[in-house]
Amino acid sequence: MDRRPASSGYSSDLPPVRPRASTGGTHPMWFRSFRLPPVIAAMSDLVPLVQAHCIARKGPDHRLTPARVRELLPDVPGWELVEDGHALAKTFHFKDYYRTMAFVNALAFMAHREDHHPDLGVHYNRCVVRYSTHDVGGLSENDFICAAKAEALSA
Repeated sequence: MDRRPASSGYSSDLPPVRPRASTGGTHPMWFRSFRLPPVIAAMSDLVPLVQAHCIARKGPDHRLTPARVRELLPDVPGWELVEDGHALAKTFHFKDYYRTMAFVNALAFMAHREDHHPDLGVHYNRCVVRYSTHDVGGLSENDFICAAKAEALSA
């Protein structure tokens, strides 16, 4: 049963699902939980990296070319290529341990949601974050998506 409105390109004679009164919103429920299809969501040319979502990637076909890495690097300021261009890393600095751990916990939540996990070095007032996609043997677009989201967490 398809509950998307006809304006989305899908034909449907069903009305959109209305939100419950407790949600207080006016948008149909499909809009609240809408996620772009993985092919579109991961293409940062169409969606800003921070708004994109990771998709499962396996095999060297999904490894980014050096040219694509150079295109995406300006979208994650402060991040640097390490390990001969096979990983992205950044050190985030904080005032104290409490703020460091708050960032680490928020990062862990985001990593779980995106199903793409960083390598972390946690210290009293800093956290070193490193992304690389092991299943592709280098950098994938997921690394840049998560780096952008980590950057937004620290802002």
